[in-house]
Amino acid sequence: MSGSVDEILRAALANALVAVQAHEQELGRLDAVAGDGDHGSTMVRGLAAAVAAADGPASSPGARLAQAGMAFADAAGGASGALVGMFIATTGQRLGDGPFDTTAVQAALAAGLATVQRLGKAQVGDKTMIDTLAPFVAALAEHGDEPLAAA
Repeated sequence: MSGSVDEILRAALANALVAVQAHEQELGRLDAVAGDGDHGSTMVRGLAAAVAAADGPASSPGARLAQAGMAFADAAGGASGALVGMFIATTGQRLGDGPFDTTAVQAALAAGLATVQRLGKAQVGDKTMIDTLAPFVAALAEHGDEPLAAA
């Protein structure tokens, strides 16, 4: 991992936006099976706002991520937009000024996961975003002694 933490966070959000834009229609089709079909456009809207917010001034990398999460929630709308936005914002709040090692990042992501579980009242197995977030956070915890890029 090279570059400052701020640069890495901004690049990660920008890369997420590009990836979701590439699959926007597919996400919408999948969502239409049981929902209103707007998941792709919702995520694109949220990520575009998060990228713009992350490019603004911030007192720390964690504050940058927190403001990106709040912008995501505001722009995306709906339950999933609020939950994803709060996941990002809580993760950023927990990261703060660092450190930015694997253990700290895992703890910040775990705090974000706990926020989503509390707000959404969901647990693993409920067929929600928790079913992907929880295993990711758990897997990262298993690699706390490794450099973040390797974990």
